[in-house]
This record gives sequence, structure tokens and C-alpha cells, in this order.
Amino acid sequence: MEKNYKKIRIGIIGCGSISYGHINRLLNIPEVELTALVDINQNKAQKIKEKIFSLRRERVAVFSDYKEMFSEVNLDAVGIFTPHTLHFPQIMEALRRDMHVLVEKPMTTEIGEAKKIIEEARIRKKKVVVSYQLRYEPIYRYARKIMEEKRIGEIQFISALITQDWRVRVKRTNRLWRLDPEFSGGGMLIDSGSHLLDILLWLSNLTAERVYSFMENKGEKVDINSAISLKFSNGALGNISVIGDDHHHWELSIWGSQGNLLLRNNKVYVQDKEGNIFKPQNLPPASNPDTNFIEAIFEGKEIISPPEDALKVTILTQAIYRSASLCKEVKVKEISH
Repeated sequence: MEKNYKKIRIGIIGCGSISYGHINRLLNIPEVELTALVDINQNKAQKIKEKIFSLRRERVAVFSDYKEMFSEVNLDAVGIFTPHTLHFPQIMEALRRDMHVLVEKPMTTEIGEAKKIIEEARIRKKKVVVSYQLRYEPIYRYARKIMEEKRIGEIQFISALITQDWRVRVKRTNRLWRLDPEFSGGGMLIDSGSHLLDILLWLSNLTAERVYSFMENKGEKVDINSAISLKFSNGALGNISVIGDDHHHWELSIWGSQGNLLLRNNKVYVQDKEGNIFKPQNLPPASNPDTNFIEAIFEGKEIISPPEDALKVTILTQAIYRSASLCKEVKVKEISH
């Protein structure tokens, strides 16, 4: 039976730089009580405690082992902001202890693991929110509405591009685990590229049927650049470009039978069949995965970035990696079971 919460006690696993934004957003929600912090480098957890909680009344425990935190602190939920391959055991342990879970993307690096998380959350009746934050931004919420209303007709072609100084930034900020496949599960594609795959699948509501991909590691142990061709189950074609060694740029174009949806960095445009381009004036309000997490627990609101959708991203990601490693086309259905 679901608990009736007055306050939701949350523990944080992983106190690296990505955790700061989550913690600050959670602390601005009255129903949240941040109870404990854990990091294998306990000094990181202590630093957050001193920096963020020094002027607050909360009593926050600090640990270097998440299982110890689970045993010693009474928690209702957990935020997991650790390296990618660590997500699965941490999520499963939290679910088995009847905790709700907020987790950074990607939810996990393996298809079987994603399916186990979904099933465990269903059995335990627990909320799992994956931090695909683009879904909560105004331009993408507007784009989603355009696609749901079929304003551009049937999708015929999709082109997606992300470029970042990912490799340089990883080294400059000493986040070297991202270049180690044991902890990252892959490179630019599974990291920043995961957002591009997610938003493409979310907006189009299509399933990739076949994938052919090429990758360059540029001397690293993980992928830096990827070139991907796709055929979707409705017959539409697509290409995805993921570049981890350049300046930041983002594009997503969806061409339909009645018009086009064009996303360029932080702007969205709709093009009608005659070629006229319109820029929307009134966009939906912004939100974030942290707020959605708490609202889903307290109010039963719909989860905007659920684990079922994270599974779709994992399936496509692994199909892309499989194609690049085999140097041939991969049928997505064959690896998704």
C-alpha cells in the first residue's frame, strides 16, 4: 500500500557536479526533506553539506556507501547521480527497499537491466523518473503538442544533430569516468547523445526498425563521433549525427506530409506546406524532472520521463553500438528481446 506523505525524505547517491542542480531544485520544494548524502569520495558529500546546507536547518547525514545509508537512514526516495553503469544496482536496491527513484540519464546501459527496473517498479508500485530534462523545456513541450495534433501530417524524414566540446570538457573538468567504458558504458552517444535520441523518439513517437552506424573514437576508449542512418517502422527515414569534438550546436528537423517541425538550439519553428515559417509566441511553462518526481509521488501526476521511455532509448542506443561494432545493418527488433 502506498504511503501517505507529509514530507518525503530523500537520499542523494553521487555528489558530483550534476547533483548540485538537482539538490537545489529539490530543496525549493516544500514537501522535500533531504536527509542524507553519499559519495564514494566522502569529501564531495561533505562539501555539498557545508555549501548548501550550512544556512538551513536540515540535519543531513553523510556516507561513503549507499547500502550503509539505506540501512541507517529512513528514506522514502533516492536521487541517483552516479556514473552510468552504476545506476542499475543502485536503482534495484532502492526499489527493493520500497523507495521511489529519480535517476540521471541514461537510466541504464543494458536492455535487460532496463526491463528489470520497469518490472521491479511495477511490482513495488514505486515511481521512477529519468532525468531527460529537455522534455520539460518550453520549446519541446510546444513541439510535442504540434506532433500530437499531427499539425505536420505523417512523418517522412528526421534529421538530428548534436555537437559539443564533449571530449575536451570531460578532460578539463576531470570527469574521466566518462572516457572509461567500465563506468560510462560508451562515449558521447550514450552521454549527451542520449538526450538527442530521447527527444527524437518522444516527439516522433516512432520506433526504429533498422540501423546502420559508423563511429570514431579518435584515440579514446569510447566513441566521440557517430554517423547513424535509420529506417523507422512507418517507413520514414532518418539520420543522426553525434559529434563530441566541436563547439555546441543542436538541430532536430522532422519533415512531414503537411509541413515541418524545426528545432535549432533553443528555438522552435513550424513550416507549413507552402514553405511559410512560423515562430510560436506563447510557449508552455518550463518544468523539470525533480518537480515532476515529487508531484508524481504526492499528487499522482503523470511522469513525463518514465522508465518505459528510457528503455526505448537504451534499445536504440545498443542497436547503434551493435551496428558500429559489426560494421553492418542491425534490425532493432532482434536485439530488443
